[in-house]
Amino acid sequence: MFQSILIEMRSRVRAGQMTLTTHAREELYNDRLTTDDLAHGFLSGALVERQWDEDWQVWKYVIAAETLEDGRWRSWQDWAIATTLW
Repeated sequence: MFQSILIEMRSRVRAGQMTLTTHAREELYNDRLTTDDLAHGFLSGALVERQWDEDWQVWKYVIAAETLEDGRWRSWQDWAIATTLW
């Protein structure tokens, strides 16, 4: 589903073009996730949903993925990243 969007997201992560808003950083912190978890989610996860953001008038994409912990893979979790390509 949304394969071209996922390819673009992965390309940006690999190129070091991943920029986070303050809100995104706060959400990562609240969920006990790191920017490495986020990058790994983009690189290995699957886009599972697209949502319209009325406030910003943009599409957001929900990614389901594994997380990292202490250099080891953590078991599969149902967590998601809502992201937008700017």
